[in-house]
Amino acid sequence: MRQNESKRFKGRARRVLVYSVAIWGGSLQSSYAGELAFGAAYATERSDNITRALPGREIGERTNSSIVGAAYHENSASLVANATVQAEYRDYVKDVYSDGALYYVDAAAVWNILPQQFSWILQERYDYGILDATLPYTPANRTSVNAFETGPELRMALAPRNALIFGLRYGDVHFSNANTNHERHGGLIRWQYEVNSSTSLALNYEHLSLRYEDPVANSDSQRETYYMRYTTREGRSQFLLDLGGVEVTRGGTQTVSGSLVRTSLSRALTSESTLSLLFAGEYTDAGTVLLSTPTASGAGASAAAVPGIATSDLLYVKGGELAYSMLGTVVAINAGYFARDLEYMLAAQDRREAGGKLTITQNPQGITSVGIFGRTQGTTYHNGTDRGDDEREFGARISYRATRELSFILEGKHIRLTSNDANTGYDERRTMLMVQYRTSPLFTPVQGR
Repeated sequence: MRQNESKRFKGRARRVLVYSVAIWGGSLQSSYAGELAFGAAYATERSDNITRALPGREIGERTNSSIVGAAYHENSASLVANATVQAEYRDYVKDVYSDGALYYVDAAAVWNILPQQFSWILQERYDYGILDATLPYTPANRTSVNAFETGPELRMALAPRNALIFGLRYGDVHFSNANTNHERHGGLIRWQYEVNSSTSLALNYEHLSLRYEDPVANSDSQRETYYMRYTTREGRSQFLLDLGGVEVTRGGTQTVSGSLVRTSLSRALTSESTLSLLFAGEYTDAGTVLLSTPTASGAGASAAAVPGIATSDLLYVKGGELAYSMLGTVVAINAGYFARDLEYMLAAQDRREAGGKLTITQNPQGITSVGIFGRTQGTTYHNGTDRGDDEREFGARISYRATRELSFILEGKHIRLTSNDANTGYDERRTMLMVQYRTSPLFTPVQGR
């Protein structure tokens, strides 16, 4: 135990050092061109089925949450950075679950030490995943996961429109309640050709090695990815296409290969509305899913919408997503639909998921706003059973902005899961009151999952 704690401490110390040097160096070059925001909140929430048990076995609970956090954004010639950090202390009044802290970190930065020549990449995610996808998401079926990756990139110009890019990566992934911790060592080679000011082509080769702390329970793996990338930006539209293949070797003997397809299209329909489409099919793993941060150099469309699963298994994800957003002075709308197939190499958690979400808010930028929201997801399992689940969530929210920084929020929602499996299903109602403070819309404190 002490050895593991020592490893985690050393890992955190390395990250603090790397981030401090990057932020300090990038800030000096950019003359503090970024935006920083802070926020805090206190929320009390009542659930009539906190364990999401079958009908007749419900347990009610009230939860009090204290939340603090901050966000930073910069997009300058020397530093491109987006970071959000939040800490929440959750108190279960009836002690159905143990009190404790929840953390969230989503940070990515590209520090251009020598613009167009040498840069340094940083990524960090701290979030929560599910231990068993066949069970409801509750604190008992939750694990924290921390993924980190960093490394340099060297760009060598061959001609005014041609360049070779070489990169190295080091990272690690740690789960709190799963024996799947590992280090990540990788590298990349990219040939990039600028067709014109709005269009580019690239040929990419990437290598990734996963080395697990427990080689008995997990198999180390080597992944080789090769693909062509086409990107273009015309007017209000952006388009990206990746085509290639992936080959993965586990344990030095077991090899699988498959195609890689990633495509994304985003278009600003008006000054207030955007429509986006994403499709991807590729082999991936838990760490890669967490590190699919758009700020990262070379990041593109991915299947990152897959919920975090605490497993060392390799999975092939194929799916797409359609999203629409509109922010007006009278009404704001956010809508989306997704469908995806998940095929695991070893674990019996193969399934198909499809669903959608819709949020409509009246007077979103006013003193008082009223909104309704809904979410639905259907899951069909392909693990030797005919099980099918249908989860639906509907609710309403009222927000009153007392000052520019201070708001009061009242929310109620109903979550229901039905299944053809007699041992699966729950019905839960939640009400929540929150007092929220934020210095700017860049950071909004929210309750964790």
